[in-house]
Amino acid sequence: MRSVLSYSGPAAVLFATAYLTKSASARFPQPAKDDVKFNSTRVPGVSISYRNPNICEETPNVESYSGYIQIPPNTLDYKQDYPINTFFWFFEAHNDSANAPLTVWMNGGPGSSSMNGLFEEVGPCDVKNDSKTTVKREFAWNRLTNLLFIDQPVQVGFSYDTLNNGTRTFDHKAKGFKDTLKNFTATETIPSNNATYMVGTFPSLSVNNTANNTDIAAQAFWYGMQTFTEAFSQYKKLDEVSIYGQSYGGHFAPRFSAYLEQTNERIGNNTFKAPRGRTEKPAKLNVKTLGVVSGCIDYPTQYAGFYTLGANNTYDIPFLNQSIASTLLNQYTKSGGCKDAYLECQKLMKDDPWGDKGTVRACIEKANKGVCSIVHDQQPVTDFEYVAIEGRNRYDITHNNTDGFPWTHWKGYLMDANVQRELGVRVNYTSSSAAVSRAFTSSNDRFGPGFLEDIGYLLDKGVKVSMIYGDRDHACNWYGGELVSLAVKHKKQKEFAAAGYTNIIDSKGTVGGEVRQYGNFSFSRVYQAGHAVPAYAQEISFRIFERTHNGMDIGTGKEKALDAFSTKGGSQSTTKTKNEGFGPAPQCYLPDFKGCNEEQMNALNNGTAVVENYYVVKPTGGIGFNRPVKSTAGTGIVN
Repeated sequence: MRSVLSYSGPAAVLFATAYLTKSASARFPQPAKDDVKFNSTRVPGVSISYRNPNICEETPNVESYSGYIQIPPNTLDYKQDYPINTFFWFFEAHNDSANAPLTVWMNGGPGSSSMNGLFEEVGPCDVKNDSKTTVKREFAWNRLTNLLFIDQPVQVGFSYDTLNNGTRTFDHKAKGFKDTLKNFTATETIPSNNATYMVGTFPSLSVNNTANNTDIAAQAFWYGMQTFTEAFSQYKKLDEVSIYGQSYGGHFAPRFSAYLEQTNERIGNNTFKAPRGRTEKPAKLNVKTLGVVSGCIDYPTQYAGFYTLGANNTYDIPFLNQSIASTLLNQYTKSGGCKDAYLECQKLMKDDPWGDKGTVRACIEKANKGVCSIVHDQQPVTDFEYVAIEGRNRYDITHNNTDGFPWTHWKGYLMDANVQRELGVRVNYTSSSAAVSRAFTSSNDRFGPGFLEDIGYLLDKGVKVSMIYGDRDHACNWYGGELVSLAVKHKKQKEFAAAGYTNIIDSKGTVGGEVRQYGNFSFSRVYQAGHAVPAYAQEISFRIFERTHNGMDIGTGKEKALDAFSTKGGSQSTTKTKNEGFGPAPQCYLPDFKGCNEEQMNALNNGTAVVENYYVVKPTGGIGFNRPVKSTAGTGIVN
């Protein structure tokens, strides 16, 4: 394991306390002096700077590189009058990295950093509860391929447009933080950090200085990948790309993959034209696998899954009466019902892609007040109603909404000055960008069309597609994911639907889930896993990844999944899974705050709290909600 050598105070102003901070200068990250710089010849003007950090990866002779892909203003074929500095962290494959292909991992949000996936799920290390020491992850995905994590769109995580000093303050009533830019003068005394007031370096925080829909993000990704693969040409197969996206990555990964393949076609038939009349000589980037983990892909299709989850989930945790669920499902799916209304709104996005005309939003609001009103206004079905009324975690129906799992000790780790220097980052870390979230909301991108078509296009081109869902997730639940898998139109759609579910078995013969697979398309339900599937089911997730990569059957990994390969079994996955309780007791960990009770929050505000390794140890106690919640299904009454 690796531990941070010394601690001079949290440089990243995600969260910090005054008694942990010794110097103001440590709070503002400085550019690393030994960065390697590379200017692209494929896409002139785009560049990359990187360094070789000595953290996280513990396997001997396996290197990692972190840095920034720098895309200047007016590069994209959209209004882009701001620079894009995209943070990445690349890990070599454990074996023969020079000839290993590349896997790209992206989290969703929109606005969520891919450091979530790195530290919680598939990266080479996890962080212990001291927020300083890393430990090797047994089933890291770079055991198999080279692995790249990207913070995108710009302003997410360590990515930034411009560098700005500012403050971050905690709003106790809103249970959140507010970032405010502030120009500290040369003679001004910079305030000390504490748990509720922090200073640091931030991106612009402007909703106008980031992508506001998936199409813009896809083009920025393409420019980044052109430059990255050119700069790291010593890895000979980086042009063989697998793209995995989680949560809102169900938008990103299909669209990015399709964009790469469609651009390849234009390169191949000499119809590629660079934006704004520039001369570019890009290379083909061939997509081998599209992976979607707990993905929210197509809202109108997936929404119906909430009714099955609410009334008839495999954990026997009903939060919706069966008869009411049936009524709501009928209202949603019937001809002229809510789904049809949403699909009509989706069609309008072609002429209102940025949301500036207001036609799509007006359509959605009309639907929600009309045919969709019963769906939205009368029952606790949606994510946030479910959390507020049932007290459950939107990412794990068996846990309460203050549960800290998957553990986020890596957030404290990324606040350390030494870690930041190793990575060469230039801004303080933000795990979720409010600016990006607001930008995507403004364009109604959640309702965006074409993602099902992207998946069908990729399948028909021979790209392997793996959809992986945890059966304890609520946010992008597996019932909705299954509906999407069956709705994708492709040449083998009927054959895929006719394939049955079979067990997914790990290396010890333990059953960890079920899969429907036909040829290059698979849909996996993973038992006892929440939204962050690999965090719960490390080996099963790795085996699904490995077997997909190798073109084998997902169930056992023993049979080649050729074009006509089909799983055998029942037409539905109905295996009941045990409700293992309401999760670990909540704890007040400063980078999250969600496990903090009122007494602890007051102590943090008045400076009397005792904090060790970012945990509030005095006053003691969590949120006071570590109990199973018994609810009267469909009434919203909590007993």
